[in-house]
Amino acid sequence: MRVTGTAAQDVTAPAVTVTYSKRTSSGRVITINAADTQSGVGTVYYRIGETGSFKVYEGPFSVSVITEKVIEAFADDNVGNRSSPIRVVVPKFAEFD
Repeated sequence: MRVTGTAAQDVTAPAVTVTYSKRTSSGRVITINAADTQSGVGTVYYRIGETGSFKVYEGPFSVSVITEKVIEAFADDNVGNRSSPIRVVVPKFAEFD
């Protein structure tokens, strides 16, 4: 991708957040957001667990949480700056969740 102007001066990685819903019939819904105010977000990646390959995030997804789950995510902006991976522990269902 070719960029010009202020986007070409972007040296800041995107900011990434991972959130999860309360209990649903399919588990918890995981949503990943990334923001980059200079060149924009290029691609967001995630994985469930602490090993294995990262996948391209395409939208919210559900995870069963009989046991807690670890979600890791990072993002690249449109000029190649990569955020550090973030790690969120999604708790297992509580009795009154």
